[in-house]
Amino acid sequence: MAELCLPIQSYALRGAESEELIPTVQLNLDSERISVAELIRRTLIEQLSELTVKGMLDAVMAKDRIARQYLTAAEIAEQAQSGSVRGPLSPDKAPETPRFDVEREVKKAWRGFERRAFRVVVDGQMPTRLDDQLELRSDSKVAFMRLTPLVGG
Repeated sequence: MAELCLPIQSYALRGAESEELIPTVQLNLDSERISVAELIRRTLIEQLSELTVKGMLDAVMAKDRIARQYLTAAEIAEQAQSGSVRGPLSPDKAPETPRFDVEREVKKAWRGFERRAFRVVVDGQMPTRLDDQLELRSDSKVAFMRLTPLVGG
């Protein structure tokens, strides 16, 4: 069996409109069969990874852009001699990587699913139990949808 690579989308539904909460992630699976619980676990881990990496890159890029903005003419001339102009070397360390208790986050996600705070939709079907088994194909459509009540009812 070839590995499946499926895009997993996450939305918040607000009445007739939807809003993407978390960027779409690609989930690599080595089997066509997976439980809802394992799908949630694997998706959450991929989302945490994606958001952590993106956040770190955004922080590093922002720091670099700010640093470059305020280089002095002398710093630019000095660095130009080496062939590359970068932000000033800073004694500050790089932004700290956020730490997550993955098992705790997975358990919270499972509870959220059981309480119907969000739904998993696979090829137009909504499984209702964590132990439901899903049959996935290379063209399967998978979405996590957060249900948000309308204001006033």
